[in-house]
Amino acid sequence: GILENTPRLDYSGGASCPSLLLEPSRTNIIPFSEYYNAGSWLKLNSSITDNATTSPEGFVNASLQTENSSAGFHAIYDNITAAFNTPFTFSAFVKPNGRDIVYLRMENASTGGGLAITYFNINTGQILSDSSTSSSIDELPNGWYRLSITGTTSASTSTLFVMGLASADDTRSYTGNGISGAYFYGASAESGSYPTSYIPTYGVSQTRAKDVCVKTGISDLIGQTEGTAFIELNVTSLASAGAYAGFRIFDGTNANKLEFIYYPDGRLQAVSFVGGALVANINLTSYGLTTGVHKFALAYKLNDYVLYVDGVNVGVDTSASVPATSQFDLFRTNGGLLNYKQATLFKTRLTNAELAALTTI
Repeated sequence: GILENTPRLDYSGGASCPSLLLEPSRTNIIPFSEYYNAGSWLKLNSSITDNATTSPEGFVNASLQTENSSAGFHAIYDNITAAFNTPFTFSAFVKPNGRDIVYLRMENASTGGGLAITYFNINTGQILSDSSTSSSIDELPNGWYRLSITGTTSASTSTLFVMGLASADDTRSYTGNGISGAYFYGASAESGSYPTSYIPTYGVSQTRAKDVCVKTGISDLIGQTEGTAFIELNVTSLASAGAYAGFRIFDGTNANKLEFIYYPDGRLQAVSFVGGALVANINLTSYGLTTGVHKFALAYKLNDYVLYVDGVNVGVDTSASVPATSQFDLFRTNGGLLNYKQATLFKTRLTNAELAALTTI
């Protein structure tokens, strides 16, 4: 198991140097995320072979779904009473074995009506026909992909979470050949508008606590009259307004702090408070950053604040004092997935040339 207070590291994209993974609390409501021969998973013209190949986890614990020779749908599904009228994201790891087209579907359990369905080509890595609110396909080593769809559950009934095979795009009803199929692993249904890292379950739903990263007692490592804070992060999902992320150097209260905030609507802001009073405010209301890797540096000194983003000086404040601080905090609210790749503190206000070099992508 993972020890409490052990940081979670992300090596996605083939990175040799990991980034810090900070996520909100989420619950996977699918009771058997890996064991598809469990009674809760119902089969439509399909059979499941347990432990059929090596999963993305590195163990031989992925299942093979094989179609039979009947005409109709070839799928497995779990009927779950999810929260009503709520955005849910359904995801799974999938690898082809005779069928290159698969689909994920969220379905109204009482009527069979579709809430969301997306077809994926798991040979080419393409999203095909798509009626979901949003969807994603992420390539992993050894032929695996992680697929996800997001949709809003019904207002009055349980939801079917379906993993199925298709003979072509938008063709989930067909006559099977009795041998083709696909490998499946790590099914997850979580309340939210985007997928987070996989939460395994073994008979009941499981909840992962939110990640928090704070370092206290480092006042001697923080420049008290001047300094620079730098972060590099990869934003892989942005969510609705009201969510935000960033860093703060502070004394444990909001009265004395330097803070950088990254908003999902494209807004960037750097502020400084001394004794509860706002003394510096670099507020870029429509900077327009989207997903991807970005570098930010906030440098400060008496009457000399500057914010650099991706190698560019984007704002200054020349009339501001500096608060007394004692800790450094990376933070995010529930609304997006961010991988912190680097975080560095300098006890001096770096030169503009140094800041440009430090933050250039």
